[in-house]
Amino acid sequence: MVETATGTGFDFAGWLLLGLPLAFVSAHLAAELILWLFCTSQDRRRRLRVTVADVQAHVPTPVSGPLTVAEGRAALLLAVVITLWCTEALHGIPPAVVAVIGALITTSPRYGSVSLKTSLAKVPWSLLLFMAATLALGDALITSGAARWLSHAAFSSLGITSPVPFLVASVALSTLAHLVIQSRSARSAVLVPIVVAIAPAVGMSPAAATFASTAAAGFCHTLPSSAKPVAMFADVAGVRTYEPAHLRRLSVLLGPLTAVLVVLFALFVWPRLGLPL
Repeated sequence: MVETATGTGFDFAGWLLLGLPLAFVSAHLAAELILWLFCTSQDRRRRLRVTVADVQAHVPTPVSGPLTVAEGRAALLLAVVITLWCTEALHGIPPAVVAVIGALITTSPRYGSVSLKTSLAKVPWSLLLFMAATLALGDALITSGAARWLSHAAFSSLGITSPVPFLVASVALSTLAHLVIQSRSARSAVLVPIVVAIAPAVGMSPAAATFASTAAAGFCHTLPSSAKPVAMFADVAGVRTYEPAHLRRLSVLLGPLTAVLVVLFALFVWPRLGLPL
């Protein structure tokens, strides 16, 4: 959508360049917030030290020593896939096609490290069906004109005519969107057409608006159903995990913190990395 509107889009390497600094800072701040909310002062003073023996006690395969043939093949395949993702501009193969080819190779009879039957048995089909349904919902919102109506209701009625207020409003809307649309892909499918359509009218780069909106839409911690990873790790066999009350308590502070962090990056960091406002 951005490429259609501006003539240039994002490739995998460019997305990494812009996203990794935000991921590093936000992950660190989120970890500090979790420690402050859910750990005692005595817990926070304890040093975290995980040895090879500690890891070995919880995994079925060795974590030290030379790699097996299957492990070496898996590592090589992973390196090739990541390299192809990062060099998309050179060969032109879409990242999704690279991922599918990599998945087929890793389940192939001769080279693969896992059988296709075993892999299919471990796929969370219910979550995939849920994501497909939300993507269909997002597509319906776009094709029916509901997304255009929503953009007018959300932004035009506020009288926003300059980039910074539009940035703040779009980031706030994207941060809250997980309460209505549980799939991040579906959230972006709904939000990206809105910000791409309005950004030029307020003097903001569609690419910058899209990246900020997508980054803010990554916040999805309020409910176990707000995102697939949150739902998956909320129910781990034999392990005590978080409860809905924990997520709500965390999101009250983490949500605003995430939104503010995205706005600051859009204003001061991403312009220096080649994505001006």
